[in-house]
Amino acid sequence: MASKSDGALVRDWRVADQLVQGIVMSRMTARLVAFLASLFATVASPAYAIDRVQEHTLQFGGTARTYLVYAPKRIEQRDAALVIALHGNGGSGENFLKQGKWVKKAHAEGFILVAPDGVPERDDKPARFRDNRRSWNAGPETGSSAQLRGIDDVNFIRALIAEVKRDHRIDTRRIYVTGFSNGAGMAFRVGAELSDIIAAIAPVSNAMLLPVEELKKPVSLLLIWGSEDPLNPIDGGVVKRSGDKRTRPSAAASWTRWAELLGCNKTPHASKLSPAVEKQTYASCRDGSAAEFIKVDGMGHQWPGGEVVMRVVSGPGSSALDATDVIWTFFQAHSR
Repeated sequence: MASKSDGALVRDWRVADQLVQGIVMSRMTARLVAFLASLFATVASPAYAIDRVQEHTLQFGGTARTYLVYAPKRIEQRDAALVIALHGNGGSGENFLKQGKWVKKAHAEGFILVAPDGVPERDDKPARFRDNRRSWNAGPETGSSAQLRGIDDVNFIRALIAEVKRDHRIDTRRIYVTGFSNGAGMAFRVGAELSDIIAAIAPVSNAMLLPVEELKKPVSLLLIWGSEDPLNPIDGGVVKRSGDKRTRPSAAASWTRWAELLGCNKTPHASKLSPAVEKQTYASCRDGSAAEFIKVDGMGHQWPGGEVVMRVVSGPGSSALDATDVIWTFFQAHSR
């Protein structure tokens, strides 16, 4: 395993500003300047510090798989929760952390954050959104390049967890997975096939894309979706992807099927978190688990409360819900 630090310890905003100026003056690459600037932009106040964001490489299946790790320095002497964050099709661990403001949350709450990269379509050229997208093998017939290539992402995630456990003190009762879009479909698959080690999952804007007959152990679910998602419609149906037509499951079908797997009661409880946000909860599930569904009215294929990207294609964002906050609160309530 190789690792390198992506940020020095920053004690106050003045030091961070001096560091960025020094980098610019030394004519380092524009990409590195932009990356460091994006990290410093997550600072909520002068007292907030980026301790460590590191890039690692894990050899798996004959491929060098990359991932980012953020571990707040103050948690070194105790077991901490682990949150694995999976980007969407064409994205990267780096941009997903920025989109959901995950580093700021991990720093404030004291959990270890891991953001792996999917495999690009071709290994012989750099990954790019336009013509060499990274993706996850979220299940059969999903159409992603990772699925077409037969990439074993499930066992990559298992190996990744084992690797992080060797480097950090992990509370094995609190290992969680969240993801957006293609990463959300992958979160469902990881929750199903690694139910022996995952405590809860929180997919955003995608469904369960493979049949699941049982869970070895209960894995709680929080599913979040925008009512106006043009890419993965909340009610499911046929969508066009790169000239192909594919039938997408509905949000309700995935949520209710997971509730069945958890042995939940038959009637969910509905509540309003705000005028634009509705939550439905299946309670009385096996071993204290839960299956929750949150619908954000008026939102497209976006991360609620995060950076809005590709609005023309993906539809509007929404500030009615901070998905990162809500997901962490859900994870806290559902340890193994």
